[in-house]
Amino acid sequence: MAFLRKHNLKLYTSLLFGFIASVSITLLVASTILHVNFEDIALKQVYRSDLNSLMLKSREVSNMTEIAKSLTYQIYSDSSLLPFCRCRCTAIRASTRSCWRCGN
Repeated sequence: MAFLRKHNLKLYTSLLFGFIASVSITLLVASTILHVNFEDIALKQVYRSDLNSLMLKSREVSNMTEIAKSLTYQIYSDSSLLPFCRCRCTAIRASTRSCWRCGN
């Protein structure tokens, strides 16, 4: 009877250690796989976020460039049509092309 108890105890102990080892190895493999996949997913999300941010900045720069071109063209057109007076003011009458402040 004592022999069977010792034999059963050894069997249960080896089964318990085997079960604990298999669960530990399974958890280790699963966490390694999940960690690698998580890093990959996180890097892709960061890349997408940076790309979207850069695309938005690019659109903003393009819009600002177009605005600057338009404003530059308007300034050039206005300054080439109307002569400057000596006082460098912008109070030039369109009908007489003379300054209403200084008369030049």
